[in-house]
Amino acid sequence: MATDIEVAYRMAEKAAVAGANLAAGLVSDKPGKLLKLIFAYAPEATAQWVVNGRLRLARIKANEATFNQLCFAMLEHHKKVLKKYAAATGEKAFSFSTTLEQLESDLRLLATVQRSFAYISDDSTAAERQKQEQNQSNERDQSWWDMFEDFARRINEDWRIDLLAKALAAQETHPDSMRRKALWEIAMLEADDFGALSVFCNSSVYLDGKPLVLLDPEEQNKFKLDASDDRWETNLAHVVSALTDKGLVQKILTQFDTTEVVTVEHLAGTHYLKHTPPGARTGDESAIQVPAYGPTDYALDICRLYQPCFNIASDANYAFFKRLLETTAAEDTDMGSIEFSGD
Repeated sequence: MATDIEVAYRMAEKAAVAGANLAAGLVSDKPGKLLKLIFAYAPEATAQWVVNGRLRLARIKANEATFNQLCFAMLEHHKKVLKKYAAATGEKAFSFSTTLEQLESDLRLLATVQRSFAYISDDSTAAERQKQEQNQSNERDQSWWDMFEDFARRINEDWRIDLLAKALAAQETHPDSMRRKALWEIAMLEADDFGALSVFCNSSVYLDGKPLVLLDPEEQNKFKLDASDDRWETNLAHVVSALTDKGLVQKILTQFDTTEVVTVEHLAGTHYLKHTPPGARTGDESAIQVPAYGPTDYALDICRLYQPCFNIASDANYAFFKRLLETTAAEDTDMGSIEFSGD
């Protein structure tokens, strides 16, 4: 026989589904788990958090106090079930444990969503947001949310929670900017591979947001570095080699247009590169090719979500990059002029 707590929980879920389908036409498709929880624990907030048939995190962030109350209500519910579970035996104990597991999964989802608030950009104007929401594919939006909620409800490491939260924030701020493949990559990435990838990013020079290691293996070997979680020490050459074996990093020939100023980030700060080819006119396009180790498509999505903690190897990569371009420009008159600013 179901317990009173279980009955209440099931009724809340049924009410959530019914509410999602009948709430004045607010919801345009099958409600996800997060929306069900909102209907069950904070139904009065639904109208202000749903826009064009979609739950919008920017609206929730703007009224975070109500979201916190929702989380608190769920925590109180969890405490009651936990108390019942502690006093139960046999089948009742098993039944309570199942309810606890479901509640804890829901709380993990809420915690990941709450963490995303810190990463949601407030820069977009209302007009830009409305245009983005109108252009967004309903089918893709629903499948993206389903996948995110499935991964966020799992027991995840803190770094994985952070990546999922950032992916959610990116999808909210710029719809369709974060592929479902990126969510899968985050969920499937092994902890040791993330540790190595974090060392790679921390040691890189970033060119327009893409991490690159330009030093050759002999130079890489000189840098003894710690993983992001300080669990082990390694050197950059071993990291690059291991990531290459895993298919996360590869030797590439990076090419970037220099019609626009290129942003160059490393430990010492942010610098800017401007390349002016001979006889160039405003609007002309030119390109520079640089051999380097860079992330594969599989890893690039994760690298773009990761916030690097630059180390001295990143400065060495920047110095190598700058020296390479300046030397090449001095020897090749057809290349034109190279200018670095921000020193």
